[in-house]
Amino acid sequence: MRFPRFFVIILILIFAARTVDAATIAEGIYGADLQLVEDSLVKLLNDDGSVIESKLSEDGLYYFETEPGTYFIRAEIWR
Repeated sequence: MRFPRFFVIILILIFAARTVDAATIAEGIYGADLQLVEDSLVKLLNDDGSVIESKLSEDGLYYFETEPGTYFIRAEIWR
């Protein structure tokens, strides 16, 4: 049985719409010498300053999967 073209297009649009609802924030923590700072505690903050998520970055790189919006990033050296 062959699916109608319209049905296939609707399925593609449904799956594409689900992937648009997320955003990725990815970067690195750099020191004054412009080198990545290892063992950093990185916090994703809401626009009111509350912590949404925090991660320990062993290599100085981090990423957060979020909904589109306004966020702040705070990083601390964890030693």
